[in-house]
Amino acid sequence: MAGFNSSQIAFVEQDSPEEVEQCVSLLFATRPGDLPDEPTFGLSEPVFRQSGVTKADLEAAVRRWEPRAQINFTGDEFVALTETLGIEVSA
Repeated sequence: MAGFNSSQIAFVEQDSPEEVEQCVSLLFATRPGDLPDEPTFGLSEPVFRQSGVTKADLEAAVRRWEPRAQINFTGDEFVALTETLGIEVSA
């Protein structure tokens, strides 16, 4: 559950659905090499991939880096997610 503490600093409770969602969003927005302590974390830049990012790429990244998340995209949800994150997706 998201909220504010007495100092008005926003927080998200660990292991809450909101926290897991934030972690997945961070994963999708991070490129390998962005984090010096974890250079393989993130998704490859779709511009440099012939086929763009596939649904399988997203699912594999979530399985590896955020196993608390369950990815069950419908077609419309997948399109909305990729548009929101600015990810180019191939079939």
